Amino acid sequence: MKFLKGTAAALVAVGLTALGPAATPVSAHSGGKAVVLVADLTLSPDGTAWKASTTLVDGDSGSPIRGAEVKALLGTPAKTVNLAQGSSLGNYTASLGALPAGPTHLELKVRTLPGAEAVVPYDKAWDFTLTAGQPIQVASETGDGGGSNVALIMSVAGAVILIALLYGLFSLRRRAAAPTQQR
Repeated sequence: MKFLKGTAAALVAVGLTALGPAATPVSAHSGGKAVVLVADLTLSPDGTAWKASTTLVDGDSGSPIRGAEVKALLGTPAKTVNLAQGSSLGNYTASLGALPAGPTHLELKVRTLPGAEAVVPYDKAWDFTLTAGQPIQVASETGDGGGSNVALIMSVAGAVILIALLYGLFSLRRRAAAPTQQR
């Protein structure tokens, strides 16, 4: 019986250690900074002007990025527009003013604002064709190269191992406790 109690305690300790990475902030994998992932960047007609709307998330944890400095640079020479935090978490919007239809170049820069959650500096550019009166989704990143899934993989593996070990422990315990029939 002492063996079973000691084994159960060891299994719980191993399980909690394996599940530990899930309890820590995943952004810590990038030096404590959120890895910017553009979940959506859309330009929409807004009267005679255009409106930019983007949703930014941490590529490691998937949580919305709040309080960042977000700038859009358009055309050549570049016109800089600051995007303000929108009504939903991680959303930033701004009016871009009037833009001509045709080939368009847009750069997005994201930086850390003083007192806000730190982000890894983000600079990316896109070339696309703007069609009058039609919204266009400029970007929608999926995170297939940005974030780290090591913590999630380790947590799932730890949980599977813990469940298998507990199942084995209780199966042995039932067999040992079952009365034997004698003929």
